[in-house]
Amino acid sequence: MASPIPRPNFFIVGAQKCGTTSLAMYLAEHPNAFLSNPKEPYYFSTDFPKLRRVTEENDYIRLFNDADPDSIAIGEATAGYLFSTEAIQGIYDFNRDAKIIVMLRPPFDLVKSFHTHQQFAFQEDEPDFSKAWALQETRLQGSHIPRQCIAPQFLHYSEVGRLGKQVELLCSIFPRSQIQFFLLEELASDPGAVYRQSLTFLNLPDDGRNSFIKFNEKKAHRFRWLFSIFEPRPRWFQAIIERVRSILGPTGWNRFQRFFIKKPKVSEVPDSLRKEIKELFREDIRLLAELTGKDLRSWQTDEQPDRPAANSD
Repeated sequence: MASPIPRPNFFIVGAQKCGTTSLAMYLAEHPNAFLSNPKEPYYFSTDFPKLRRVTEENDYIRLFNDADPDSIAIGEATAGYLFSTEAIQGIYDFNRDAKIIVMLRPPFDLVKSFHTHQQFAFQEDEPDFSKAWALQETRLQGSHIPRQCIAPQFLHYSEVGRLGKQVELLCSIFPRSQIQFFLLEELASDPGAVYRQSLTFLNLPDDGRNSFIKFNEKKAHRFRWLFSIFEPRPRWFQAIIERVRSILGPTGWNRFQRFFIKKPKVSEVPDSLRKEIKELFREDIRLLAELTGKDLRSWQTDEQPDRPAANSD
């Protein structure tokens, strides 16, 4: 009798720039876990059609064909699922028993970091965060959209940062017992504790891991002109990237990337705009605290400068 086809039973759904890549890479190296390659198939984000790597269920399930028979946790990590208005319901319809991991960080820090990421991904052509923030309403009307941008919704930074609203939708679909929340600051201060809590949540045995390098920190292209030639990426080029990534493994791929990237220039945000943005998210943070049971009072303070994150995605 043929072995049953592996199907994903857990999902890291976001949020963007909150440490999802780091946690996914740690879990991918656990002997009893398997994560899809590509890491972010975006299959359930039907509202972001150009981001979807596969569109048919059979093709999606094939992403997990290489899961070992001993795999207890089989999953994927698409950081945009939490922001999507359709992905969570799609995941529930696919597997209502699935376990969901959510990573969070202060919304102001999130949107600032995400703006940098969007530039790296050739989805944002305005390098100044303040100007990009001011362009939101214009872009909602369809103007000033970067030529290579394939998901204009992600340019609406004030919505990207509304984590309370996004988590509220998640909690209205999945039982709270199937959801695990982590803060980026928890991952930064004690990655081992977050990793072991993830193992417990996914019913995985402790593999004794004690090395937790940083993945997907803020970055810019060292040779931007070269990579711009392949944007938007043709399927053959993306296939080569995924193949190399699979051969090198998470740690090797992280080292390989370092040759092509550098630290980005970070635009300063005027104090007035910083306070305006933090005030905008104040009620949403209160909602998020109620839904997650996390103490988020430190997120509400205006005195602290932008906090650098040990793990960005």
